Amino acid sequence: MSKVIFYVGTNHNQSAGVYRYQLDTLKGAIEGGSLYYDCSSFQTFHYSRFELLVSAQKENDPAVIFLDCHQEKPYQMDKRMMTDTLDCDITQADQFVYTANDISNIITVYKKEGGKLRLVKRIKLKENARCKQILIYENTIYIVCKGSDMILRYDKETLEPTDKHIELAKGSAPEALLIHQSGEYLYILSKEANEIYVYKIGKHGTYRCQQICSLLPKGWRKSCISRKMLLSPNGKYLYVLIDGVSAVACFEIIHGNLKECGMIESGGLNPYDALIDETGRWMLVLHKDSDNLIVFEMNPESGEAIKITDEKILSCGIQLTWAYRI
Repeated sequence: MSKVIFYVGTNHNQSAGVYRYQLDTLKGAIEGGSLYYDCSSFQTFHYSRFELLVSAQKENDPAVIFLDCHQEKPYQMDKRMMTDTLDCDITQADQFVYTANDISNIITVYKKEGGKLRLVKRIKLKENARCKQILIYENTIYIVCKGSDMILRYDKETLEPTDKHIELAKGSAPEALLIHQSGEYLYILSKEANEIYVYKIGKHGTYRCQQICSLLPKGWRKSCISRKMLLSPNGKYLYVLIDGVSAVACFEIIHGNLKECGMIESGGLNPYDALIDETGRWMLVLHKDSDNLIVFEMNPESGEAIKITDEKILSCGIQLTWAYRI
């Protein structure tokens, strides 16, 4: 199986929706490019085991759409309406679906039952929370709150808050979170400050900040925005997409800390999302303003980009996700 299916979420006013592509993992070439699911406005999605959850506006109604992806075209199993605005993040874990809305500051939990989404609980956060991301790791739900400069922690089983939230410096405005494959380190991205907070995770659920890493070299203009973090599959490198200089910053991970390795020219304007395949050999970088998707051949051991192997033109792509091998 040398090909892998991936989806691209786009938000062009004439062609919003989810597109289906294939990556040839022998050549680093993109194939296909058909509209998989159309909508009037796309926000985000999450794929797991032939099921795609999409936060989108369909027929002028904001909704969470539950799609079965076993066939060439998706089958809509369920659709849960929202009140006014689209959820900004959505994720799945086991039989549960979690969504975050940064306008209403509500976390919604559903359970998948017989192809339907059953509402389990709505968690109302503080008005200034501005929740941007949900991450599920082991028995903990992490909620990234930009407005309150906090990472909230909830128990996955009880859906109740724990007493060990992570409080960041005032004005840090966190927007993204990653946990290292080892489970020992937590990375929090402050996009506008262009900084990453590195936390050591203790054995008893403690968190200690061991580094605040600046993503921009001295002398770079401050109008840059760090869009996205991703880890290499071998856990040796962390990459960050940086808009304003259209680059991918590479950092070596040494005992959790980040050491600058250099910048990779992203191949377009406003790098918005990226993926690395499970081998670490291929990196996809999606650009919002230049309407292109670039494939890099990577060296998994050095973290360096070897060459660009393919480019695909598409309008207003904002999100990528791997699906399955064929």
